[in-house]
Amino acid sequence: GVWHAIYFGSMGKQKEASARFGQNKFTDFLLGCVGGAVGSVFSSPFDVAKSRLQNVSTQHMTLFHRNPWALQSVYQIYNTEGVLALYRGFLPKLLRLGLGGGLLI
Repeated sequence: GVWHAIYFGSMGKQKEASARFGQNKFTDFLLGCVGGAVGSVFSSPFDVAKSRLQNVSTQHMTLFHRNPWALQSVYQIYNTEGVLALYRGFLPKLLRLGLGGGLLI
C-alpha cells in the first residue's frame, strides 16, 4: 500500500543518513521510525476511507459508494468532515507503524 511505497521508497535515503550520522543500531532504529511515521502520515487518509467504505450497509449505499475509488473517497470525507476526519485513529497507527518501521530497518 501507500505506507510500503513511502517506507521502502525512502530506504535509500535512510541508509545514506545512517552512514552520515554513524552506523549503529540506535541510529538505524530512529531513522526507521521516522520513515515509518512519514509513511503513516500519507497512508492514514486512505485507511480511513477504506474503513468507511467497508462499514457502509447496503441499505445506505449511495451511487458514490457503488463505484468508489480511493481518491474520490478521501475527497468526499475531506469535503464533508474536514481534514481531521482523515486522521481518525492516527495515534495508534503512528505508534504501531512508526516503531515497526524502526524494527524493520
